[in-house]
Amino acid sequence: MSLMRRVGSCWRVLRADRESWFGLGFAPAEDDDIWDVNAERRAEVLAAILFGPQPADRALLKFLLQHDIREAEEFWGVSDGLSLGMLLLA
Repeated sequence: MSLMRRVGSCWRVLRADRESWFGLGFAPAEDDDIWDVNAERRAEVLAAILFGPQPADRALLKFLLQHDIREAEEFWGVSDGLSLGMLLLA
């Protein structure tokens, strides 16, 4: 399934319901190969916003950016999600 189709199928819910953002927050992983369980999901949502931004997305963008910042603080790194989030909010 394509990225846009996967994200697009739940896109209306994400835009309308802040409770649905829970699964996108920073969550440290116990696996050494993965630092944040939800980082990939956040990146997918950021990519979807990149291809169809709306003014109503600002709150969601801020939420995603806050959690990418938490990941960066925890693991001392700048992810693609962090860079893309900053770009989209600029």
